[in-house]
Amino acid sequence: MKKLAWITLATLFSVGMISCDDDDDDNGNRNNGCTLQELEIVSDGDTVSYMMTYDSLDRIVSVDQNDGIESNTFDYTYNSDGVEQVTLSGPLGNTLVTLDYGYTGGELSSYTLSNSITEDTLEVDVTVNSDGTVNTLTFDTDIEGSNFSVVATYSYDGNGNVESVTATSEVAILGDIEVFSTSFSYDNRDNPLQGIFVDLDDIQSLINNNSPNNITRVEVREADVLNPLDGLALTRTVTFDYDYNSDRLPEDADVTDTDEDSGDSEESEWIYSYECE
Repeated sequence: MKKLAWITLATLFSVGMISCDDDDDDNGNRNNGCTLQELEIVSDGDTVSYMMTYDSLDRIVSVDQNDGIESNTFDYTYNSDGVEQVTLSGPLGNTLVTLDYGYTGGELSSYTLSNSITEDTLEVDVTVNSDGTVNTLTFDTDIEGSNFSVVATYSYDGNGNVESVTATSEVAILGDIEVFSTSFSYDNRDNPLQGIFVDLDDIQSLINNNSPNNITRVEVREADVLNPLDGLALTRTVTFDYDYNSDRLPEDADVTDTDEDSGDSEESEWIYSYECE
């Protein structure tokens, strides 16, 4: 499970930042004049808040996360190609994680994830489609005592939403191959989290991508190691049930996260606050 979580996280870093120069603003607030100011996630009586700050171009420049005990901050910097760097700082202002994005000919071609606590570094090569969306990611890493390489392939629906991410990992020495697949379903409303990447919540590592619409369902599948010929088995399902405001944006969402192996579910409520012109 640790390997699956790490692969999922690594393959979604790129999608959250891939498009920063489209005809709409970078925060999913296309033509409705609203920007997301705060997202609150309430689960088991605990509340985690995310406060957004934007620059004069309506680009996200920081996200402050606070769970009532400690706070963390994501800071974004830009160059002419798009997002140049994202840093995660702890409550004392110390840098915990740094994401550096590389571009070739104006298109995302690589990114590097550096963890200052573990001193680990992950370097990812990116190929893109003709429209600038991510096609594949390739990286090598060491998790659970094994060196393995990963190739992740993306597909999209007609609206430009990420429809699926399929990751194939191969252990360097043994040659064992594992396959993980995540599929997404969407509504037809604007996604206020578009272009905003934060990852302190496990569900958010699944949903923070650059899709223009809001995810309504996530299905995670992986190969059954005991019965590999059976194909990919459904291991996790996340559903989002939204209420919308008059601007056609999510006002709140009831989120259910189900472990398909055990049948256990966790529920949370996501509450969105906006500033509209």
